[in-house]
Amino acid sequence: SSVFDVEKDVRAAREQSLLGNYEASIERYEAVLGLTPETLVASLPSSERRVAADKWERCLKQLREELRLLQLIMGEWSELGEFGAGAPGPLGGAAAGAGAGAGGPGAKNGMLDDFFSASMAYEATPPVKARNACHPEDEVKLAPGPVWDGVIAPP
Repeated sequence: SSVFDVEKDVRAAREQSLLGNYEASIERYEAVLGLTPETLVASLPSSERRVAADKWERCLKQLREELRLLQLIMGEWSELGEFGAGAPGPLGGAAAGAGAGAGGPGAKNGMLDDFFSASMAYEATPPVKARNACHPEDEVKLAPGPVWDGVIAPP
């Protein structure tokens, strides 16, 4: 692989991760990380190989960290579960049976089902606390401003 191919693969891996295509991004990162310094610097003159190999090792360290963070993001997403699964309960997500494309229990959730969960249901919301009664004497009063008498004062 040439340096240009490596640069193209790293750019593609970063773009894919920004777009949320984590699997494609990981494949690109792993392809780049599979290159050895010897393979990458083989086309360089022998006087430049050592410096280039050192730079590549520093780049590999950064790329490994990016891959680790990407895998961490994927792990967080997988812990959230399937979109539309919602909260467990009679009104949450898959148990709700409501929404576009809901075909009863066990049916695949529709696109908008993940927006409806038990946390949004009326019964699931905490009751509104009663507010104290407002008293006019508690209000902040503004000082009266100057009153214009309709006559322009001379300078």
